Amino acid sequence: MPLTLAAEAEGVGRTTIYEAMEADAAILERITRARAIGAKTLTVLAKSGEKGSAAALWFLERRYRDDYAPPKKEDVQPAEVNITIVGGLPPRPKGDVSPP
Repeated sequence: MPLTLAAEAEGVGRTTIYEAMEADAAILERITRARAIGAKTLTVLAKSGEKGSAAALWFLERRYRDDYAPPKKEDVQPAEVNITIVGGLPPRPKGDVSPP
């Protein structure tokens, strides 16, 4: 859940939560840890293949795009393949009527 919504659900305003994070390293650490635990829980569910795994993966791909989203097509470079035929092609079998 987004941080601001979680804070508002607990009666803490958006500005207050960010000011608290800036002023108190312990609060920032607890929020960072909570986010990591949430991502870990979703990762375990996504890898399990059980009910809800597709939804967990969907969320991870969108919330943590750099770590979980599949690469974009433009990011995938085709491999260059070079083929060298040594000694030429084998002779055509007798009776082969395929075009040359």
